[in-house]
Amino acid sequence: MGPELLVPLAMLALIGAIVIVPIQLRHKQKEAGYRLIQEAMARGQTLDPKMIEQIVQSKERQEGPRWRRSLGAGVVLCAVALGLVGIAYADGYDAGPIKGAVIVGALGLGFIGLAIIDIFTRKPNGEA
Repeated sequence: MGPELLVPLAMLALIGAIVIVPIQLRHKQKEAGYRLIQEAMARGQTLDPKMIEQIVQSKERQEGPRWRRSLGAGVVLCAVALGLVGIAYADGYDAGPIKGAVIVGALGLGFIGLAIIDIFTRKPNGEA
């Protein structure tokens, strides 16, 4: 197993970790909130519905509208693509970073497109 196989596998593992770890942490946080409510109810404590909603409410709702997160991700990915183009320029127009820049730039433009769609299709009361 040489570097020709190890490097792509490491990149896939990195991407998988970047995607899976936040999902797993969010799930554990929600589970802990539900467990807290269950324990309080088992003790016979009365819980205010507003407090239950605050405990159970996901962090995504507190972070702001979805379009803003999509736009931020798109801008960051486009900046990474420009960085890869700069690396390719400094390296004498090597094809490797250019291919990576095209992929990352396309993802960034996709996220920006999603943000624009979210802005124009959101509900009139401002909900995402």
